[in-house]
Amino acid sequence: MQTMGVRHIPVTTSERDDRIDTALAMWWVATVDAFVRTVGQEKALIALTPVFRQIGRQDALKVAMDKKIIGHDAIALATYVNFWEEMMGIQGKIVESTPDRVVKENYSCPLARGPPEACKLLELSINGSAEEMSPDFSFMGTHAMTKGDHICRWVIERRR
Repeated sequence: MQTMGVRHIPVTTSERDDRIDTALAMWWVATVDAFVRTVGQEKALIALTPVFRQIGRQDALKVAMDKKIIGHDAIALATYVNFWEEMMGIQGKIVESTPDRVVKENYSCPLARGPPEACKLLELSINGSAEEMSPDFSFMGTHAMTKGDHICRWVIERRR
């Protein structure tokens, strides 16, 4: 199909999904980076902390119900996190898994070249989700490619 010299280029569902994933990751990282550079890290995190925690709280129970994530332990929360990571194109493996503690190492992430604050905001959102799904547990990133580490590593464990 051609209209006044502009051609229609067919796009497969896979191509569309890949482009959307890439575009959203780039836009999100660029937005966070610009905000941090404009107002500074401290002010940016103060402003965004309640927003991202609320996003996590609102999403958690809906996804848990839709995807039949049962329980309130570390495994349930890790299942939720893993679902979102797979949707975002993050690749890795679970290296430890018990009801009290789950550890995952990711080796590929579309946010890897972004600012460290991007990971911090995801962590805030996941902890908001934990407040709803697994209130006795917390999520913490211990290694991040955005900080120069060769992997991202996160731990979910019982709050102390």
